[in-house]
Amino acid sequence: MAAALDTPQVLGTKGELQTTNRVLLEATLRRGTRGLVEAVRQARIPREDNVLVVADQFEELFRFRRSRPAENSRNEAVAFVKLLLEAAQQDEVSIYVVLTMRSDFTGDCMDFPGLPEAVNAGQYLVPRMTRDELRSAITGPVAVGGGNIRHRLVLRLLNDFGDQSDQLPVLQHVLMRTWDHWERHRQPGQAIDIKDYEAAGCFRNALSIHAEEAYEEAGKNHSPRIIERMFKSLTDTFSDPRGVRRPTSVQDLAAICQVPEIEVIQIIEVFRSPKCCFLMPPYSVPLNSRSVIDLAHESLMRRWTRLASWAEEERASAAIYDRLSQAAGWLAEGTAGLWRTPELEL
Repeated sequence: MAAALDTPQVLGTKGELQTTNRVLLEATLRRGTRGLVEAVRQARIPREDNVLVVADQFEELFRFRRSRPAENSRNEAVAFVKLLLEAAQQDEVSIYVVLTMRSDFTGDCMDFPGLPEAVNAGQYLVPRMTRDELRSAITGPVAVGGGNIRHRLVLRLLNDFGDQSDQLPVLQHVLMRTWDHWERHRQPGQAIDIKDYEAAGCFRNALSIHAEEAYEEAGKNHSPRIIERMFKSLTDTFSDPRGVRRPTSVQDLAAICQVPEIEVIQIIEVFRSPKCCFLMPPYSVPLNSRSVIDLAHESLMRRWTRLASWAEEERASAAIYDRLSQAAGWLAEGTAGLWRTPELEL
């Protein structure tokens, strides 16, 4: 949060304090539940100005709490939520807080005192797009790009859309792939048609086919085993069966894959190229040891067949490890004995 606040458009400063401002902001934020309020108040922004804090993909806080050492992550997550709640509830300075998160994570708010009440008081559930809105989402970008799309393909896309929660990013991807195929093979005056859509793989397979192409491209110069380890490190279906991303630094990925960092970066570059965008940060952001790599969207875990298989293997391995660890603890306590059949038949 200190990094986000320390920008010229928000609470950033110039002059002698420019280099130390972020440190001061972080110290203020950590001082107590009123840290955000005090940081804004000390910045002395004009009275008529408001501060809007947007915590996008707020469900990542729940992942953060699970992926770090229990006590530290719990304390930091609770402290962060308290900062936001206090800032939203006070009326000394004009601070507004907006949280966005997947609706299936709403129940996780119960773990934070005061958060369910705040969510209930200001909740807005974004409705699903209507059929007409989806039609506009399909035809609009095509028109902006200077193309034409056949009416029968629009109907096919609307019918194939389905009702899963991750369909919009999949729609975006399949439209991009359909457009690319049309651009490569079109004849003068020819509109985008069903043959282009089917060549791209349709809703069911377009993303998986594209990811496989990137996998094969990366595999030309790198071991498939390294790519597998890297993507297994970026996904988590064990701690949360819904499947969540597991952002990991380049340095940690290299250690997990047991290869130099430059090799990990080279693989990442293939999967985050402008034509793929499967990994974040965007292609325009230079990578280094501390860069945090993340899946662009959870739909990749469900739509890329190979990654779904890897994630299931990792989930099963994690379950076995957890079971072994628990059994070892019981053995050390003297509350259980050595495993015998059928326990040994894992």
